[in-house]
Amino acid sequence: MWRSDPKGQATDDIGRVLDSAVIRAAQEGRIAAAAEATPATMAALLEWTGQGRAATVALAPAPAMMVAR
Repeated sequence: MWRSDPKGQATDDIGRVLDSAVIRAAQEGRIAAAAEATPATMAALLEWTGQGRAATVALAPAPAMMVAR
């Protein structure tokens, strides 16, 4: 699991963290990323899902990933 706490980060900073997670997922096959569910994090996630790298991954809650293993 890869954890980043984007508390206080700007939306584009959170997007870069998510892009890094996508790169690691491509290298490792799958990855879990966790962040505090703040309004800023949720807004960044919604914005990020409309961009390029987001189309290459499936977003799911952590319990779904655990069940899939």
